Amino acid sequence: GAPAPATWARLARRDSWRELRDALASSGQEMSSQDISGWVAFSELSSPGAQLSRGRVTGFSSAAAAEPGRLVPVFREHDRSSHAERGALLMVASALDTLLRGSTEVGAGPPLADKRDGPTAAVGAVRLYTSHFLCISCLAVCCQFKQMFPSMRLAVSMDDWQDTKRWSWP
Repeated sequence: GAPAPATWARLARRDSWRELRDALASSGQEMSSQDISGWVAFSELSSPGAQLSRGRVTGFSSAAAAEPGRLVPVFREHDRSSHAERGALLMVASALDTLLRGSTEVGAGPPLADKRDGPTAAVGAVRLYTSHFLCISCLAVCCQFKQMFPSMRLAVSMDDWQDTKRWSWP
């Protein structure tokens, strides 16, 4: 079965901090806002190909910026389209589209934004962890995700930057 809420957040924190610590140790650089990591897991129970994903660490990514029309970030002082949280939810949205479409090829076809209700609606849960408080843009992305997939429960756990720096520095 799925881990209890307190357990998934601890696992997410451990995995994120470990990956960040290893990346910083190999680069020798100081932490920056681009080092904020995310962790995401989801379960989708309504489609014939129902899926339970294992937790996956995500980071600042130019791949997330490549989907400008989906889960639109808020532009405030700088571009936030590459934030880890947005990348994580884009990955889940793409996987859910694939499951609902009945395809085995991830990302096959256009997004199913118009098929979020009724028999093709995704039902399940998403767990998102981030190593820092959500910025306003990532909060807006979470709201858009819920609007796209209203039957998916979205749980978010966050740490503050000071804890992340303390536990992640090699």
